[in-house]
Amino acid sequence: MLKLVTFNIRCDYDQDGANSFRFRKPVILKKLAEERPDVICFQEVLPHVAAWLKENLTDYTVIGCGRSETLEDEQMTIAFRTDRLNLINMETFWLSPTPYVPASRYKEQSTCPRVCTEVVLEDLQEKKVFRLCDIHLDHIGVLARTLGLSQILKKMDEAVLFAGAPVIFAGDFNAEPDGEEFAVMKERTDYVNRRMSRSGSIMYISRSLRKVIREFAVPV
Repeated sequence: MLKLVTFNIRCDYDQDGANSFRFRKPVILKKLAEERPDVICFQEVLPHVAAWLKENLTDYTVIGCGRSETLEDEQMTIAFRTDRLNLINMETFWLSPTPYVPASRYKEQSTCPRVCTEVVLEDLQEKKVFRLCDIHLDHIGVLARTLGLSQILKKMDEAVLFAGAPVIFAGDFNAEPDGEEFAVMKERTDYVNRRMSRSGSIMYISRSLRKVIREFAVPV
């Protein structure tokens, strides 16, 4: 079975005092070593943090790109165990009416662009292919979050490569579990909610994956 973790690592502007990233580095590595996840969906990863992840997560392939026009700034980084999973396809798209224009966004959202990192992975152990979306929705607008979720759902429905492969949505949805933005997910009987927390960390999975995903953990 597959173990997946989602982790908002927080933007490192050294704004958190004793809880700043430079002090959390050993704790992060210790927690991930204890959990030994097969896949990690990170959010709020700045370029220097992405470089640190690649340097230290040596058993993983680490992928993603920044959300700005120059592909810098925050990224939704996916790390997966190289010995367990094979990358078939990777794509970053912006949550906007023009998803392939870097830094584009919905007019209803904040000034922050939002991206989704999407991968198609082959589980070499289970002999299955699945699609994974690492998501960080807008922190201000309910409508922007609804538009973003609807866009991602539509993209999954229209997938051509391995069409019909089961899907995982994981990340920081910036919403309460009973938020109205989840109406678009609740309408879908083909997805189930595996975890919702008051911190905004959430995962939805295709029903066919219920016996494949072993655990959903949020490191502290």
